[in-house]
Amino acid sequence: MENEINILALYQNILGTKLSYLSALTKSYWAHTGKFSLTNLHRWIFGPSTGLRSIERFFATPHDWGLSSAELISSFLYRLSKSFSGLLGYWVVAVDETVGKKAGHATHGIGLHYSSKDSKVIKSVAVLNLSLLHVGTKLSLPICQEQLLFNTSEHQGKSKKKLNKVTTLSSVETLRETPKKAGRPKGSKNKIKEEVEIAYTFKVLEQILSSFFLLFVQYLSKIIQIRYLVGDGGFGNNTVAKIAQNQNLHLISKLQYNAALYFPFAGEYSGLGRPKEYGNKIDYKNLPQDALVKNQTIDGVTYLIYHFKKMIHKSFDMPLNVVVLVKINGDKKSRPTILFSTDLNANDQTIIEHYHARFQIEFNFRDAREFFGLSHFKNIKQNQVKNTIGFAFFMVTISNIIRFEIKVKHPNCQLSIQDLKAFFRAEKYLNELLNNPENKSHDYPQVG
Repeated sequence: MENEINILALYQNILGTKLSYLSALTKSYWAHTGKFSLTNLHRWIFGPSTGLRSIERFFATPHDWGLSSAELISSFLYRLSKSFSGLLGYWVVAVDETVGKKAGHATHGIGLHYSSKDSKVIKSVAVLNLSLLHVGTKLSLPICQEQLLFNTSEHQGKSKKKLNKVTTLSSVETLRETPKKAGRPKGSKNKIKEEVEIAYTFKVLEQILSSFFLLFVQYLSKIIQIRYLVGDGGFGNNTVAKIAQNQNLHLISKLQYNAALYFPFAGEYSGLGRPKEYGNKIDYKNLPQDALVKNQTIDGVTYLIYHFKKMIHKSFDMPLNVVVLVKINGDKKSRPTILFSTDLNANDQTIIEHYHARFQIEFNFRDAREFFGLSHFKNIKQNQVKNTIGFAFFMVTISNIIRFEIKVKHPNCQLSIQDLKAFFRAEKYLNELLNNPENKSHDYPQVG
C-alpha cells in the first residue's frame, strides 16, 4: 500500500550505516517503561547479542554526542533536500539552560539550581543545550549539550567563620577584618570590559558554540545557513551579544520591561568637550506614535507593536534593534515586552517570529525529561552522566526527525513520541513471542 507508514524502514534509513551501532539502544530507549536504569534498559534491549556488561561499558566510555547528532541531522537534510526544499535556507541556533531534578548527593555535578518549572531552587543537575531551529516549520533539533558544573568552593570560602562557644571577646575582635578605606585605591588602573571575568554559564556557551561551528563547517555548511543566536532574557546581555558576534551571528533576545533605553543624540555638536551620545530616555507610558507599526484588536484586546532602530543601552557595546509589544485589555495596560536584536537591518516581524519560535527548545527539554530519562536516570559517575544526558537529547533529535519525515509524506498523520514508544514496544513484544522456543512447542488446548 502506498499510504502505509513503515516506521521501521524509515528508522533504519535515518540511522544509516554510521550510527547503526546505536540501533539496539535507541529502540530500548523507546520501548522501556519504569525506572530509567541500565538494568531496566537491558530488559528492553533488542537482540540477544547486547548484554548488561556491554551497556555498562558503553555508558562508561566517552562519546561525542555532538558529532553523532551532526551526522544524523546532515543525512536527514541531504535526504529531504530533493523532496522538501522548505528546510533549506536560514536556520537559527537556540540556546537555553534546563535542570533535571535529582535526589542524593553522589551524582556527578549535582547541586542547587533554580527551576522555572517549580519556581524554586531544587537539587538537580544543570545542562546547557544548543538546538538547531527552523523558524518556518518550527522543527527543533538538539545538537550540542554540556553539563554545568558550578564550583561552590569559592562561596564556601567567603562564608563567615563559625565561632566556638568558648571563644572570648578578644579573639572575636582579632577575627574581624580591618575596615577598608572608602574610595578607589591609589595607583589603580582602569579596567576595560574585555578584562572583566564573564559568568561561568557564558564561558560554557562560548565553548559549546565553538564546538558547534566546527561540526557545522564539516557537516552542515553546504546545506543550510545560520544568522541568529536566539535566547531568552537570561541571555539578553552584552556578553552573549559579543560571543555571538565572534561567531558572525546576531543575537535575538529579551530585555526587562523597564530597560533603560535611549534614543541617539540628534542635536548638533556644541564644539566643547566630548560629543553627546545619549538622547532622550524612552518612556514606555508614552511611546511615540511614529514608531507604531501595528495596531490590532482581537476579541476586545488591543495589541500594539512599536519598532525602534539604533537604540542605545548603557550595558551594550553596540546599538540595538528594539521591538516593544504592548497589550491593552479594556482599561488595563500590561507591562511592555521588549525584544531586541543586534541586527539593525532586521524588521519587527523577523524579531518577533524568531523569538516566538525559540520556545520549541522548551519542548526539547520536556521530551528529554519525560521520555528519555533526563530527570530520573540512576547513573552517578562522570562519563555515565554525560552519556546519559547526551543520549537523552540524541533521542529527542531522532524522534523529531522521524515525526517530521512522516508528516511530510503523510500530512494528516499527527504522530507523537508516545506513538513511537508504543510501536517499538509492540515490536519488542513481537520479537519475544517469535524467538521464545517455549511458545513454539506449547500445546494449546483444542476447542470442541
